[in-house]
Amino acid sequence: MNLRNGLITLAGVIVAGVIIAGQTLGWGTLLNSVTRYFASSIIEVASTVRPGTNQFFAGEKIWLTLKGTETGRVYWIFDESEKVIAGGVQIQHAFQFDEQKPAWTDQYRRVDAFFKNGDRYSTASTRIRTSNLKLQAAVDIKDEKLEILTNSDIQGKWKLAEISLAKYVDGKFEEKTVLPATLQSAGTVVQAIVSLANIASIFGYKSEDDVKTRLSKDSNAWISTEYEPVGGGERLTILKQIGREENR
Repeated sequence: MNLRNGLITLAGVIVAGVIIAGQTLGWGTLLNSVTRYFASSIIEVASTVRPGTNQFFAGEKIWLTLKGTETGRVYWIFDESEKVIAGGVQIQHAFQFDEQKPAWTDQYRRVDAFFKNGDRYSTASTRIRTSNLKLQAAVDIKDEKLEILTNSDIQGKWKLAEISLAKYVDGKFEEKTVLPATLQSAGTVVQAIVSLANIASIFGYKSEDDVKTRLSKDSNAWISTEYEPVGGGERLTILKQIGREENR
């Protein structure tokens, strides 16, 4: 048998095997079994209030959605850090201002998702373009109170509407309480103050001393600032993680 005839025979055997498998298992089951090894999962990124944008502010709340899989459990890693966030196929995130990079520069931030696809684990990755603008609030504990300072507007396009404390739970930012704010510095800076006793109640700490010890290390404790468009519309949310290295 020459090579050409051998290849024809082999192809005939493969086709016959596929037909028998399709008739035995059902074509739907067979196609799902085959295509899942070739299907590619992707991570879609979207602003919570700016549809269509492909560039995000540092600290802006965004949605990440893993497409192309039916898994219910996804392990997310951001910027190749050691922290793994377990969640579902959709998760919220806010890339923080990068102190190691120049302000006002564009930066690409990495996202990796690990998930089980059938009987094996798969991965999906993407890079997200961000503007490294320091829009997030500054926080400091002094005189038994937490002091928060933030901008009264963003680029003249958004006006500060609300400052609140939030907790990151199951892949989402949950608002805990809205804080009263007072204007300072001719209206360019807004200050909000909350007592440590209230912080303990909001985040479930045991005491004010417990706040001083735990707050700067709690990666799930956040400051949420919401800005309204000058012409009206959906609010833009900028988030600051309290438990960051520069705050310790």
